[in-house]
Amino acid sequence: MEPQIRNFIQRIDINSLFGDPKYNRRVELFFKGWYAFLAIKFILIGSLVNELALFQSNVGELNLPGVIIGWTKWLLPVLFIIGVVIRRSYLSSVILFLSALLTHQMLHPVVNGGDLVVLFFMFLGIFCQDHARITRKRIRVFQVALANFCIILGQIQIAIIYLVSGLDKLMSQAWRDGEALFNLLHVDFYATNWVQKLTNDLSNEVLVLLSWVVILLELCFPIMVWFPKFRYWVLVAMVVFHCIIIFGFSLPDFGMVMIWTFVLFVSDPMVSFQGKRFDSARFSY
Repeated sequence: MEPQIRNFIQRIDINSLFGDPKYNRRVELFFKGWYAFLAIKFILIGSLVNELALFQSNVGELNLPGVIIGWTKWLLPVLFIIGVVIRRSYLSSVILFLSALLTHQMLHPVVNGGDLVVLFFMFLGIFCQDHARITRKRIRVFQVALANFCIILGQIQIAIIYLVSGLDKLMSQAWRDGEALFNLLHVDFYATNWVQKLTNDLSNEVLVLLSWVVILLELCFPIMVWFPKFRYWVLVAMVVFHCIIIFGFSLPDFGMVMIWTFVLFVSDPMVSFQGKRFDSARFSY
Protein backbone atom coordinates (compact mmCIF):
# COMPACT_ATOMS: atom_id res chain seq x y z
CA MET A 1 0.00 0.00 0.00
CA GLU A 2 2.86 2.41 0.83
CA PRO A 3 4.46 2.27 -2.66
CA GLN A 4 1.06 3.00 -4.23
CA ILE A 5 0.55 6.04 -2.02
CA ARG A 6 4.11 7.22 -2.74
CA ASN A 7 3.57 6.87 -6.50
CA PHE A 8 0.24 8.68 -6.22
CA ILE A 9 1.85 11.64 -4.43
CA GLN A 10 4.75 11.76 -6.90
CA ARG A 11 2.29 12.25 -9.76
CA ILE A 12 1.11 15.53 -8.26
CA ASP A 13 2.81 18.45 -9.95
CA ILE A 14 3.37 20.71 -6.97
CA ASN A 15 5.19 23.21 -9.20
CA SER A 16 1.87 24.15 -10.83
CA LEU A 17 0.73 25.49 -7.48
CA PHE A 18 3.68 27.87 -7.27
CA GLY A 19 4.18 28.50 -10.97
CA ASP A 20 3.54 31.93 -12.41
CA PRO A 21 -0.07 32.02 -13.70
CA LYS A 22 -1.37 33.38 -16.97
CA TYR A 23 -4.29 35.77 -16.66
CA ASN A 24 -7.58 34.10 -17.49
CA ARG A 25 -10.79 36.09 -17.87
CA ARG A 26 -12.81 33.06 -16.82
CA VAL A 27 -11.80 33.31 -13.18
CA GLU A 28 -12.11 37.11 -13.16
CA LEU A 29 -15.60 36.72 -14.64
CA PHE A 30 -16.41 34.09 -12.03
CA PHE A 31 -15.81 36.45 -9.11
CA LYS A 32 -17.44 39.44 -10.78
CA GLY A 33 -20.48 37.26 -11.37
CA TRP A 34 -21.15 37.26 -7.63
CA TYR A 35 -21.13 41.07 -7.59
CA ALA A 36 -23.61 41.16 -10.47
CA PHE A 37 -25.79 38.55 -8.76
CA LEU A 38 -25.97 40.53 -5.52
CA ALA A 39 -26.61 43.81 -7.36
CA ILE A 40 -29.56 42.31 -9.26
CA LYS A 41 -30.88 40.59 -6.14
CA PHE A 42 -30.70 43.81 -4.13
CA ILE A 43 -32.45 45.80 -6.88
CA LEU A 44 -35.25 43.23 -7.14
CA ILE A 45 -35.89 42.79 -3.42
CA GLY A 46 -34.50 46.03 -2.01
CA SER A 47 -37.77 46.87 -0.23
CA LEU A 48 -37.87 43.44 1.42
CA VAL A 49 -34.28 43.87 2.57
CA ASN A 50 -35.15 47.15 4.24
CA GLU A 51 -38.25 45.74 5.92
CA LEU A 52 -36.37 42.73 7.27
CA ALA A 53 -33.49 44.90 8.47
CA LEU A 54 -35.83 47.35 10.21
CA PHE A 55 -37.69 44.45 11.83
CA GLN A 56 -34.45 42.91 13.11
CA SER A 57 -33.32 46.32 14.34
CA ASN A 58 -36.58 46.83 16.25
CA VAL A 59 -36.33 43.46 17.99
CA GLY A 60 -32.64 43.97 18.79
CA GLU A 61 -31.21 41.37 16.40
CA LEU A 62 -29.49 43.91 14.15
CA ASN A 63 -27.63 46.86 15.66
CA LEU A 64 -27.98 49.34 12.81
CA PRO A 65 -29.67 52.78 12.96
CA GLY A 66 -32.70 53.22 10.70
CA VAL A 67 -30.92 55.95 8.71
CA ILE A 68 -28.07 53.59 7.76
CA ILE A 69 -30.54 50.87 6.82
CA GLY A 70 -32.30 53.35 4.54
CA TRP A 71 -29.04 54.28 2.83
CA THR A 72 -28.02 50.65 2.27
CA LYS A 73 -31.01 50.19 -0.05
CA TRP A 74 -29.24 52.42 -2.58
CA LEU A 75 -25.59 52.21 -1.54
CA LEU A 76 -25.08 48.43 -1.59
CA PRO A 77 -26.37 47.77 -5.14
CA VAL A 78 -24.29 50.71 -6.39
CA LEU A 79 -21.19 49.23 -4.74
CA PHE A 80 -21.83 45.83 -6.35
CA ILE A 81 -22.37 47.43 -9.78
CA ILE A 82 -19.10 49.35 -9.41
CA GLY A 83 -17.42 46.06 -8.49
CA VAL A 84 -18.57 44.57 -11.81
CA VAL A 85 -17.19 47.51 -13.81
CA ILE A 86 -13.82 48.19 -12.18
CA ARG A 87 -10.80 45.93 -12.00
CA ARG A 88 -10.73 43.84 -8.87
CA SER A 89 -8.13 44.60 -6.22
CA TYR A 90 -7.50 43.53 -2.65
CA LEU A 91 -9.20 46.67 -1.32
CA SER A 92 -12.28 46.46 -3.56
CA SER A 93 -12.65 42.72 -2.86
CA VAL A 94 -12.58 43.32 0.90
CA ILE A 95 -15.12 46.17 0.68
CA LEU A 96 -17.48 44.12 -1.47
CA PHE A 97 -17.13 41.08 0.77
CA LEU A 98 -18.04 43.21 3.81
CA SER A 99 -20.98 44.63 1.83
CA ALA A 100 -22.13 41.08 1.04
CA LEU A 101 -21.76 40.16 4.70
CA LEU A 102 -23.95 43.14 5.66
CA THR A 103 -26.51 42.07 3.06
CA HIS A 104 -26.47 38.57 4.53
CA GLN A 105 -27.14 39.94 8.01
CA MET A 106 -29.99 42.13 6.78
CA LEU A 107 -31.59 39.15 5.01
CA HIS A 108 -30.85 36.72 7.83
CA PRO A 109 -34.46 35.48 8.37
CA VAL A 110 -34.77 34.39 4.73
CA VAL A 111 -31.23 33.36 3.74
CA ASN A 112 -30.62 29.93 2.22
CA GLY A 113 -27.62 27.78 1.42
CA GLY A 114 -26.99 29.70 -1.79
CA ASP A 115 -26.31 32.89 0.16
CA LEU A 116 -23.64 31.11 2.19
CA VAL A 117 -22.02 29.85 -1.02
CA VAL A 118 -21.90 33.42 -2.36
CA LEU A 119 -20.24 34.64 0.84
CA PHE A 120 -17.72 31.81 0.74
CA PHE A 121 -16.59 32.58 -2.80
CA MET A 122 -16.53 36.33 -2.26
CA PHE A 123 -14.18 35.69 0.65
CA LEU A 124 -11.95 33.50 -1.52
CA GLY A 125 -12.02 36.21 -4.17
CA ILE A 126 -10.08 38.49 -1.84
CA PHE A 127 -7.02 36.27 -2.29
CA CYS A 128 -7.41 35.54 -6.01
CA GLN A 129 -5.89 38.62 -7.63
CA ASP A 130 -3.92 39.15 -10.80
CA HIS A 131 -4.04 42.89 -11.41
CA ALA A 132 -2.59 43.61 -7.96
CA ARG A 133 0.78 42.13 -8.84
CA ILE A 134 3.51 42.18 -6.23
CA THR A 135 6.96 42.95 -7.61
CA ARG A 136 9.05 41.10 -5.02
CA LYS A 137 9.60 37.63 -6.41
CA ARG A 138 9.27 35.71 -3.14
CA ILE A 139 6.09 37.50 -2.15
CA ARG A 140 4.76 37.11 -5.69
CA VAL A 141 5.28 33.36 -5.48
CA PHE A 142 3.29 33.31 -2.26
CA GLN A 143 0.56 35.45 -3.88
CA VAL A 144 0.24 33.02 -6.79
CA ALA A 145 0.27 29.95 -4.53
CA LEU A 146 -2.41 31.46 -2.29
CA ALA A 147 -4.63 32.27 -5.27
CA ASN A 148 -4.18 28.78 -6.70
CA PHE A 149 -4.91 27.20 -3.33
CA CYS A 150 -8.13 29.22 -2.99
CA ILE A 151 -9.34 28.01 -6.39
CA ILE A 152 -8.63 24.40 -5.42
CA LEU A 153 -10.42 24.99 -2.12
CA GLY A 154 -13.42 26.44 -3.94
CA GLN A 155 -13.65 23.46 -6.29
CA ILE A 156 -13.36 21.01 -3.41
CA GLN A 157 -16.03 22.91 -1.46
CA ILE A 158 -18.48 22.59 -4.37
CA ALA A 159 -17.80 18.85 -4.52
CA ILE A 160 -18.29 18.53 -0.74
CA ILE A 161 -21.65 20.34 -0.90
CA TYR A 162 -23.03 17.75 -3.31
CA LEU A 163 -21.37 14.84 -1.53
CA VAL A 164 -22.88 15.79 1.85
CA SER A 165 -26.28 16.44 0.29
CA GLY A 166 -26.21 13.12 -1.57
CA LEU A 167 -25.13 11.13 1.49
CA ASP A 168 -27.78 12.84 3.59
CA LYS A 169 -30.47 11.80 1.10
CA LEU A 170 -29.00 8.30 0.79
CA MET A 171 -29.26 7.79 4.56
CA SER A 172 -32.81 9.13 4.63
CA GLN A 173 -35.53 6.46 4.42
CA ALA A 174 -37.96 9.11 3.21
CA TRP A 175 -35.76 9.91 0.20
CA ARG A 176 -35.06 6.29 -0.65
CA ASP A 177 -38.80 5.52 -0.59
CA GLY A 178 -39.80 8.60 -2.61
CA GLU A 179 -41.78 10.09 0.29
CA ALA A 180 -39.55 13.17 0.64
CA LEU A 181 -39.84 13.99 -3.06
CA PHE A 182 -43.62 13.48 -2.89
CA ASN A 183 -43.81 16.00 -0.04
CA LEU A 184 -41.68 18.53 -1.93
CA LEU A 185 -43.88 18.20 -5.01
CA HIS A 186 -47.11 18.72 -3.06
CA VAL A 187 -46.20 21.58 -0.75
CA ASP A 188 -47.34 24.94 -2.15
CA PHE A 189 -44.43 26.75 -0.51
CA TYR A 190 -41.89 24.76 -2.56
CA ALA A 191 -43.39 23.48 -5.79
CA THR A 192 -44.96 25.78 -8.38
CA ASN A 193 -48.46 25.14 -9.71
CA TRP A 194 -47.31 23.70 -13.03
CA VAL A 195 -44.98 21.25 -11.28
CA GLN A 196 -47.76 20.11 -8.97
CA LYS A 197 -50.12 19.56 -11.92
CA LEU A 198 -47.45 17.76 -13.94
CA THR A 199 -46.50 15.40 -11.10
CA ASN A 200 -49.91 14.97 -9.49
CA ASP A 201 -50.55 11.54 -10.97
CA LEU A 202 -47.06 10.09 -10.64
CA SER A 203 -46.97 6.55 -9.28
CA ASN A 204 -44.89 5.63 -6.25
CA GLU A 205 -42.49 3.69 -8.48
CA VAL A 206 -41.77 6.78 -10.58
CA LEU A 207 -41.25 8.88 -7.44
CA VAL A 208 -38.76 6.32 -6.12
CA LEU A 209 -36.95 6.32 -9.48
CA LEU A 210 -36.74 10.14 -9.57
CA SER A 211 -35.54 10.20 -5.97
CA TRP A 212 -32.70 7.82 -6.79
CA VAL A 213 -31.80 9.87 -9.88
CA VAL A 214 -31.36 12.90 -7.62
CA ILE A 215 -29.33 10.89 -5.09
CA LEU A 216 -27.05 9.41 -7.76
CA LEU A 217 -26.54 12.79 -9.44
CA GLU A 218 -25.39 14.36 -6.19
CA LEU A 219 -23.15 11.42 -5.33
CA CYS A 220 -21.61 11.09 -8.80
CA PHE A 221 -20.82 14.78 -9.30
CA PRO A 222 -18.07 15.02 -6.62
CA ILE A 223 -16.24 12.11 -8.29
CA MET A 224 -16.93 12.44 -12.02
CA VAL A 225 -16.29 16.18 -12.24
CA TRP A 226 -12.54 15.56 -11.78
CA PHE A 227 -12.38 13.29 -14.85
CA PRO A 228 -12.18 15.26 -18.14
CA LYS A 229 -13.92 12.40 -19.93
CA PHE A 230 -17.06 12.77 -17.81
CA ARG A 231 -16.81 16.37 -16.56
CA TYR A 232 -18.95 18.12 -19.15
CA TRP A 233 -21.59 15.41 -19.14
CA VAL A 234 -22.05 15.66 -15.39
CA LEU A 235 -21.98 19.46 -15.53
CA VAL A 236 -24.74 19.48 -18.16
CA ALA A 237 -26.77 17.06 -16.04
CA MET A 238 -26.38 19.29 -12.97
CA VAL A 239 -27.31 22.42 -14.94
CA VAL A 240 -30.54 20.72 -16.06
CA PHE A 241 -31.14 19.60 -12.47
CA HIS A 242 -30.76 23.14 -11.13
CA CYS A 243 -32.86 24.64 -13.96
CA ILE A 244 -35.69 22.40 -12.76
CA ILE A 245 -35.16 23.78 -9.25
CA ILE A 246 -35.13 27.37 -10.58
CA PHE A 247 -38.32 27.13 -12.61
CA GLY A 248 -40.14 24.40 -10.71
CA PHE A 249 -39.47 25.22 -7.08
CA SER A 250 -39.30 28.33 -4.93
CA LEU A 251 -35.49 28.45 -4.83
CA PRO A 252 -34.45 30.36 -7.97
CA ASP A 253 -31.47 32.12 -6.40
CA PHE A 254 -30.06 28.86 -5.00
CA GLY A 255 -30.23 27.19 -8.40
CA MET A 256 -28.55 30.13 -10.14
CA VAL A 257 -25.79 30.26 -7.52
CA MET A 258 -24.97 26.59 -7.89
CA ILE A 259 -24.96 26.79 -11.70
CA TRP A 260 -22.54 29.72 -11.56
CA THR A 261 -20.13 27.74 -9.38
CA PHE A 262 -19.66 25.37 -12.33
CA VAL A 263 -17.70 28.11 -14.13
CA LEU A 264 -14.68 26.98 -12.09
CA PHE A 265 -14.90 23.58 -13.78
CA VAL A 266 -15.36 24.77 -17.37
CA SER A 267 -11.61 24.64 -17.95
CA ASP A 268 -9.45 21.93 -16.45
CA PRO A 269 -9.59 22.21 -12.68
CA MET A 270 -6.36 22.52 -10.72
CA VAL A 271 -6.60 18.85 -9.84
CA SER A 272 -7.91 16.45 -12.46
CA PHE A 273 -7.66 12.73 -13.08
CA GLN A 274 -6.42 11.98 -16.59
CA GLY A 275 -7.04 8.27 -16.95
CA LYS A 276 -4.52 6.55 -14.68
CA ARG A 277 -2.45 9.70 -14.25
CA PHE A 278 -3.02 12.30 -11.59
CA ASP A 279 -2.22 15.70 -13.06
CA SER A 280 -2.36 19.11 -11.50
CA ALA A 281 -3.39 21.32 -14.37
CA ARG A 282 -1.91 24.79 -14.57
CA PHE A 283 -4.12 27.35 -12.95
CA SER A 284 -4.55 30.56 -14.89
CA TYR A 285 -6.49 33.53 -13.70
